[in-house]
Amino acid sequence: MPWKNAQECADIIKLAGYNYGEKYYEEHHKEHPDWVIYGSETVAVVQSRGVYHFPPYDKPILADDDQHCSSLGNSATSWGCKINRSSFD
Repeated sequence: MPWKNAQECADIIKLAGYNYGEKYYEEHHKEHPDWVIYGSETVAVVQSRGVYHFPPYDKPILADDDQHCSSLGNSATSWGCKINRSSFD
């Protein structure tokens, strides 16, 4: 974990929550198999009000010519996992 105090706290309570930290789950679970690790914030969707881009599929932010994000909630972010991967065992 990046902060010493957070590491010490997690060692005591055997619990760690991550915001947009999906990339750490596997590594930290191997290092601390007794911890409960959960994603407290994992998914991010961005949108511009009243703008609808078709077809509705995941696209990078601002990939369209008008530089808006679709209100359909299908503009992918770089900091969160995709909505269809937001929950898994």
